[in-house]
Amino acid sequence: MKGIILVFLAIGLPLLVSSDDCNAREFFEFKYKYNKVYDDAIEEHNRCQIFTKNLNEVNGSSNVGASNLVKYEEGVTKFFDLTKEEFLKRNTGLKPLTRMNPTDVRIQLPDSLLKTLPEGWEPENEELDLRVSQIPVKIQGTCGSDWAFAPTGVFEYYLFKRFHIYYNLSEQMSVDCIREHGCHGGMMNEVFDYFLDKGVDFASVYPYKGEEQRCQYLDTHNPKNGLDRTFARKWYVAPADEKYLMYLLENVGWITVAISADSLSSYQSGILKGETCVGDINHAVILVGYGTDKETNTPYWILRNSWGPEWGENGYFRMERGVNACNIVDEFPNARLFLR
Repeated sequence: MKGIILVFLAIGLPLLVSSDDCNAREFFEFKYKYNKVYDDAIEEHNRCQIFTKNLNEVNGSSNVGASNLVKYEEGVTKFFDLTKEEFLKRNTGLKPLTRMNPTDVRIQLPDSLLKTLPEGWEPENEELDLRVSQIPVKIQGTCGSDWAFAPTGVFEYYLFKRFHIYYNLSEQMSVDCIREHGCHGGMMNEVFDYFLDKGVDFASVYPYKGEEQRCQYLDTHNPKNGLDRTFARKWYVAPADEKYLMYLLENVGWITVAISADSLSSYQSGILKGETCVGDINHAVILVGYGTDKETNTPYWILRNSWGPEWGENGYFRMERGVNACNIVDEFPNARLFLR
């Protein structure tokens, strides 16, 4: 019998047993659904404990606001075997511009846009959804490269808007080539500046690896490699105001915004409540629309993430509008480019 037990342990197939700090049944379902593999039995048990703690927190919380107006679905996501610190380290990485001198960024707007909104201005559309099915939601993986994905996605959108062609651009180029940021975080303005200075490679020639590498930038003067710097002229930073963001969506299109992602690890669907989405600005996403929930009369934003299409609402999420949810207007929000 001892020999059998030794062989069983040697091939690394220990069985987890449910306890107060390890819900083995639900953890195995989680592992199967998200293809999770761990180094050894100790690591697996530790991850089960973290998973169970996260599960208990979600089960013990209410996703209905005090007014019973704002509702959203929380539940198990692919991040449930991570501590809060691990989740933020691996899936966020934005270094906010608010930590910089404002003179370091281009706080200006083109003459074609209003600098301030007239008193009483209201949007032309009650709802606006600028999601483009031809531009797939991407996956940054466990690299804190959201700061590269959001600006790249905005470039892809404006290219598609003008030429009706999807250009799959390289986020890996930004991760590898923009100073020493990589997977440890960076600033969106540097991506825009780099693209306007160097151009941007296609993802087909500079594919995403999800880890830092030596810069392998390919000369974009060769059209097979990418788009050279002449494909765009400028990017702009706009006032931090939620109504102005609606104006920009109507008159410009997709906008990069900086938010707090602390509350997103358990998000599944619905409208994220403003009072539950707090924390430091740490994540870059793209604002693509707005609307109002007819049942609860709750105004919301539509945002595009870089955690894959299986997360949230097919890679997107909604959050309450008009209450600075997730600190959406605490950072210079707009990054708009003009294509030649």
